[in-house]
Amino acid sequence: MILPPSTPRFLALLFLLPVIPLLGPLPKKLKNPPSAHGILLDRYGKELTHFPREDYFRHQPVSLQEVPVHLIKATLAAEDKRFFDHPGIDYLASARALYKNTSRNHITSGASTITQQLIKISTPKKKRTPGKKLSEIMLARRLETRWSKDQILTAYLNRLDYGSHRQGCAEAARYFFKKPLADLSLAESALLAALPQAPSRLNPRRNPQAALKRRNWILDRLAFEFDYPSSKIEIAKSEPLQLANPKTKNPIPHLSNRFSEGARLSIDSELQRKTHAILDEELSKLDQKNVQHGALVVIENATGEILAFHGSSDFESSNGGQVNGALSLRSAGSTLKPFTYALAFQNQGLYPGTIIADIPTDYQTEEGLDAPKNFDRRHHGPVSIRNALGSSLNVSAMRMLNQLGGPEPLHTLLNKLDVKLSLQAAEYGLGLTIGNAEVSLLSLTNAYATIARLGEHFPPSLIHQSKTNSIYPLTPEACFLITDILSDNQARAGAFGNDSILRLPFRCAVKTGTSSDFRDNWCLGFTAHYTVGVWVGNFDNTPMAGISGV
Repeated sequence: MILPPSTPRFLALLFLLPVIPLLGPLPKKLKNPPSAHGILLDRYGKELTHFPREDYFRHQPVSLQEVPVHLIKATLAAEDKRFFDHPGIDYLASARALYKNTSRNHITSGASTITQQLIKISTPKKKRTPGKKLSEIMLARRLETRWSKDQILTAYLNRLDYGSHRQGCAEAARYFFKKPLADLSLAESALLAALPQAPSRLNPRRNPQAALKRRNWILDRLAFEFDYPSSKIEIAKSEPLQLANPKTKNPIPHLSNRFSEGARLSIDSELQRKTHAILDEELSKLDQKNVQHGALVVIENATGEILAFHGSSDFESSNGGQVNGALSLRSAGSTLKPFTYALAFQNQGLYPGTIIADIPTDYQTEEGLDAPKNFDRRHHGPVSIRNALGSSLNVSAMRMLNQLGGPEPLHTLLNKLDVKLSLQAAEYGLGLTIGNAEVSLLSLTNAYATIARLGEHFPPSLIHQSKTNSIYPLTPEACFLITDILSDNQARAGAFGNDSILRLPFRCAVKTGTSSDFRDNWCLGFTAHYTVGVWVGNFDNTPMAGISGV
């Protein structure tokens, strides 16, 4: 018998056929792991909010060591029980699927291994053809020769689509259960393993019965394939579907766009949540007094770090929700009086027992004579500085600023405290001490934190562990005396009564303030560790009704 000339080449080709699938490159997408969605972290490393990827998917990478054994085995039971035994192609499963599909004249069973599925989700989506299937088989064999089984499984669990634009098991656990992977129960692991087969159809929020049916099937497979005790399986099957609320609001809507991805903010996410609830509740109580808006800031005194920040109570509201009330300039009211008296202690050697005259007085201004009035429309005669500040008397405060030489010393101090004023001191006149200047809640709260720090001042920070150099615009002695007055319930009893809301069960320095025409209401308070500032009013400047004027 004479062989054709091409026979040696033909034989060589037959010899190379098993090797051909192992040659050539892997899909480019396999070499580049999916990118994580951008996040902002709180001071403890917890996610505050996120930035979506261009494809709108959310993903957080995870190592195989972080994936619980329950989830790994549930995934294998659902998708590829012989994953650790085959070379990328499960020939037994393929033969069984071929028999079922041909005997029934339509596709009823698949045989794609995890390796094949990884290839499929890592290559461009095309119409399913025999040629594409053959290509996936060849690439799966190639991948198995270059990656370990653990590498393949890690890549698979990180790339799977679990529905609702969640990629990877870690992000799926967070979205559906608000849990880290390590805290998943057996039933929850089985449910996650169920989803990739048909993320939309098996979405547990839209079709819970279908999802539970698939979950329970996987639990039965765990008993059969991995010898899970039947008692444990039955307990897992009886576990009700308990999904986390998917509609989680951004807790820092006024801050998100100010920082780049990955930043670790100073915000305490739990305190942010609690203070928002308090602000929302108190504003609902004030609605009858025509108070619609509020802002709140909490600062840690030792570091200047902002622990909670609310520019408004409802960012999504069409009624001024996007206005940042913590940074907006508002009339200061009586909140600047403590700084006037601090200068009196610091520059003139006065003390809380010093007597000052609270009597009718006219002051020359550019508009003519100005005679300040107290909120109660009375004059109190000779009063101590302690009672004048405690009761927030306007007449005494203006007399003290005049005694200091006019508005210039207070104007200079406020600028040192980063309470930036838009006008020159002379333009404010003595009215600066009783609130004719506009300030922001954040800068004012930090100025009070300076008093709490006994005169040490540095800018507030939204970045964790970023304290800057400090200055001392106020002496410790002056700050101590102001703190003592603002903590003295008896000193403010003349204006607020003995049992006012400002009487707290712990030592706390407090000062309130209200602007003219009742458009702004402030409350600033501090302890040794924290300073809190709150503003309420209306962003459109409409007056409030029945609000205190001190």
